[in-house]
Amino acid sequence: MEIDEDRNNKMRAIASELNILTRSDGSAIITQGGSCCIASVNGPLEVSPANIDMNKAYVEVIYRPKCGLPGVNERYKEKIVKSLCETCIITQLYPRTQITVQAQEMDDHGGLLACAINAVNLAIMNSGLEMKFHMAAIHCGLDSDDNLNIDPEYVPKANLTFSRIQRSSRSQNFKGNFTFVFDSTKKSLIGVNTDGKFTIQQYNEAQKLCKDASRKIFDFYREMVKKYATVL
Repeated sequence: MEIDEDRNNKMRAIASELNILTRSDGSAIITQGGSCCIASVNGPLEVSPANIDMNKAYVEVIYRPKCGLPGVNERYKEKIVKSLCETCIITQLYPRTQITVQAQEMDDHGGLLACAINAVNLAIMNSGLEMKFHMAAIHCGLDSDDNLNIDPEYVPKANLTFSRIQRSSRSQNFKGNFTFVFDSTKKSLIGVNTDGKFTIQQYNEAQKLCKDASRKIFDFYREMVKKYATVL
């Protein structure tokens, strides 16, 4: 399914498919502009004695880069996604088990963390695990002129080497970057990741813009549910 947003609304085109992996309980691929991520969920599974919890499920998150081995950045993203999964999944319904979530980067043209979080949310929905709410992540960049850009598209220069393309696509001369995550019930802020330099006022303005934009992500989720419910 695909939703093509007018760029005047500051949102890139979003497209997604569910059930793309055969050996998982839930899976999804999502593209936001040129950024793409695949997520899968398996569980409840048997848990190792070291991670067993008598009151809730243990959540394991694995975040894989497009190429190479996971590094510090990937471990950091794992912690962010793990915290969000533990917040939105009703883990108390699955005590003494393990839920494994995997996210695989496919392409990065900006807002990849937000894209990965949205892919994970769709995969959890597809798996049938009980959730307190759904989550929507929005990326926002603060440029050198102090303008806020919702869900900007990064276009690496063709004459750069691969490693330099990766660095260029992540910076794009933004002096500040924000990724806000909101819940589907009260549209409350449940997660945030920032880097760079910005003022409190700029932070608050970015949060408000992202909160308004998150409604389009939740509308997209509803359309996905309608599509697959009709197919079934």
